[in-house]
Amino acid sequence: MNTIKIEIRWSHPADAVPAARALQYTIALPVTDETALVGDGATLPDSDRAVILAAALGVPVANTRGIDLDLGVSDQPPTPDKIVEALHVEASKRSGDIEAERKQKEAAKAEAATRFRAIALKRLAELRTGKQSYNDRGDYRYWQRVRDQMTDEEKVEMDVLERGLAENKRIAEDRQAAEKEAVEKEAEAQKAAEISDWTASHGSERLRMQLQQGMDGWPLYLHERLEHEIPGAELDNDGENEDIASPTVDAMAMANKLRDLLVLCDKGSPEEVIQGISPKLVRMSFDDECNDINEHDPVYACYDGWQPGSAFKGYRVRMRVEATT
Repeated sequence: MNTIKIEIRWSHPADAVPAARALQYTIALPVTDETALVGDGATLPDSDRAVILAAALGVPVANTRGIDLDLGVSDQPPTPDKIVEALHVEASKRSGDIEAERKQKEAAKAEAATRFRAIALKRLAELRTGKQSYNDRGDYRYWQRVRDQMTDEEKVEMDVLERGLAENKRIAEDRQAAEKEAVEKEAEAQKAAEISDWTASHGSERLRMQLQQGMDGWPLYLHERLEHEIPGAELDNDGENEDIASPTVDAMAMANKLRDLLVLCDKGSPEEVIQGISPKLVRMSFDDECNDINEHDPVYACYDGWQPGSAFKGYRVRMRVEATT
């Protein structure tokens, strides 16, 4: 059962601690004709208890948090009249606080309504002039508050305009997806054609049979073309490496060999191609447990950009320098 607890605190002049004395009452809820004041006031005459009860019930109590009053210093416990007077003062104070809070909430609500109305009108104006792109509204509660400040006619108009934007967005996305798919298909077709043409002239029997079986020939084509164009080279897709500050003659000779082979792969003039090709010399480690590179690790000439045909991306390739001293 819920109750309203009332505590009337006061101090005797001789008390060392203020408000250390108290009269405590309890009112059972809900209030009925049988409701009585229980506690220190129970010994009071019925008339006094009834007056205190009426005064206490007149105090607004939020969430039954009770009533706690400090009546100051007195030689005697507070009289019923003093208690009733304090309860009336507390009731007036709490009523004033409640009214002030109500007005504050109303002002905040009015301010929010004005703000959301302005947002609604701005969005509607942008939709009408085509300046507003499609927006799925995101936070439903936020946009619901915006719509709450619109007339029924404005809501209908906004819904129609937004549905049109949503449809336009869907059409644009479908078109972009179709264009992307067409580009990808064209790229794959170009790759397939290049693989087929090269295989017809240079491919192994194994690669030819793969194409005859309807396979794309990948990655066998990649490795065969690399071996054909740059004999002795391999794809550089593993290991840790570091640049060599002072390469040996053998290493520099291997870098020149790789450059010359790359020049032969290109369709431009040798002078133009050579200027754009500059293999790097690196020392590499393939130890999965320890990536520290030392002088005993092999040296490679590397180049990032060899293409197995014009339709393909560039790959990093390397050639090992057999002599490292």
